[in-house]
Amino acid sequence: MKIFISYRRNISFWFATHLAHSLTQDDFDVFIDYEKLKPGPYPKQLEDNIINADALILVLGQNSLDNCIHENDWVRREVEIAINLGIDIIPVLDSNFDWKNIELLPDSIKRIYYYQSIYFTSDNVDNSIEKLKRLLGKIPLKFKKSKFYSTFPNTFIDPRKLLLMNDISNAYKLQSILSGLKYNRSTTSTLRNSFDESKNKNTILNFATEIVINLWPPSTLEEKNVIGLASTLLGLRFKMWDPKRKIIEKLSALCNKGLKEEDTCKIEFIEPISIALGGVGESKIHRSHFYQALSSEEWGKSDTMRVMGYYGEINQMLLAIKHHLKDHNRKGLLKASDLNRVLFLARNLPMPEDKYLLNTLSNYATEALAIIKDYGDHKVFKLSEKQVNSVFW
Repeated sequence: MKIFISYRRNISFWFATHLAHSLTQDDFDVFIDYEKLKPGPYPKQLEDNIINADALILVLGQNSLDNCIHENDWVRREVEIAINLGIDIIPVLDSNFDWKNIELLPDSIKRIYYYQSIYFTSDNVDNSIEKLKRLLGKIPLKFKKSKFYSTFPNTFIDPRKLLLMNDISNAYKLQSILSGLKYNRSTTSTLRNSFDESKNKNTILNFATEIVINLWPPSTLEEKNVIGLASTLLGLRFKMWDPKRKIIEKLSALCNKGLKEEDTCKIEFIEPISIALGGVGESKIHRSHFYQALSSEEWGKSDTMRVMGYYGEINQMLLAIKHHLKDHNRKGLLKASDLNRVLFLARNLPMPEDKYLLNTLSNYATEALAIIKDYGDHKVFKLSEKQVNSVFW
């Protein structure tokens, strides 16, 4: 596994180098600039090593983030590159670090506040390193570097050109298009626009379904991205989908298995597929996912973190929630599917004194609760009402 260590040299040098040596002894391929930079321009070297990394460890000590308000700060740039590429980031915090100035960070990196962090103190270094290694072990390795990556600043080949250039006559051709793309909001937005311009929309959605079924569960990062894109396309355009009963049953069985096992790694596929199934009249899976996101703290947190990473900024996420509440294509619980994310944000405000944001979340929760009540499922409504009251009232 390739690891990139980002740190503030005048604050965390000794700790970062100790961490690098410890991980190297356990056969992790670690890049830390102090030891690995070669002669010549360093920006390109840093960028290339982040692109090729499976994870970025962000070492934070007292005041480590202060200079991130400047666009040319390299800790900020390293984190931005990792976020844009969808690389997993693990903040490692020493005992002197706190998040008190999180509101001053640029929006491009503010989400690191929500990432799973590991705290180190002088009396628990060994235990914390072991915890970090276990966390790294859960990150899927990259299958290969995508030919669709460009250099910093990060851009992708427009999938619209690929969809229009290719006659998608089978699932394999669609998979070959998706396999080079990153699973993020920018890509899915362009992919959605490409789909809207294509012919035989139902056929393409059936090919997307076939891809999900054939690749589930994914064994590589590339397969994970492909399933994510295919399932999100289903969730975005379910009104154009007319699946056969056998397909519905197969997708339902896959989602049910993931829900019963509480496998949070599959949330990014289960959620959009449950939306798609609900959109064609099969609401059972979406109801189960919705209920589990509200009743299970781990499931709800994982779902929210996934969506935050997808949208990139809280404001973009709030706009999506507002849209879903008003979306005439969504019926019943589908309109209120963001409630657990609203509750999570309200419980974990990066700026607790932000009354405008809290009021916005409260209004969204109230609107979602009214939708759920009209839906008529007493069990789901009682749980939703309890959660909303515990957060806002």
